[in-house]
Amino acid sequence: MSWRTSIAGEAHAVAELPEIVGKQRPRATVRGGHARIYTPRKTRVFEECVRKAWREQVGEKWAGFTGSVTVTVSVTRELAKSNPKRWAGRQDVQKPDVDNVLKAVLDALNGLAYADDAQITRELAEKMPRTPHGSGNQVSIHCIYYTETFEKE
Repeated sequence: MSWRTSIAGEAHAVAELPEIVGKQRPRATVRGGHARIYTPRKTRVFEECVRKAWREQVGEKWAGFTGSVTVTVSVTRELAKSNPKRWAGRQDVQKPDVDNVLKAVLDALNGLAYADDAQITRELAEKMPRTPHGSGNQVSIHCIYYTETFEKE
């Protein structure tokens, strides 16, 4: 007796973003003696852009999927206007940290690309070399979906 894993499908989307942001800490305010917890604006805008791109390119086909999922996220950022043009192609070693960007992307796709991010069994996040100013910022997301079946021998 054993479990057999097979690929159920794949999905890929590329989000063009005004700014690449990592997942920020939740903020809290107190009004009238009541605490209100909220997600900072930059993170909320980033996650909305990722969700919109996923919906447009993939749809909600995998929204209820409950099997295991592997996710690959590639981040490409353009150089700032103030950076010399010769810096294009350099490794991106500045903020935001790639793990914080991955967290924001996974949270954005929760309930859309999979039922819950607890299903993710493998994740890979990478920052690509910087591109010339004006080329735009991109987040490329690739998900592979797996099903398991129990086989009696």
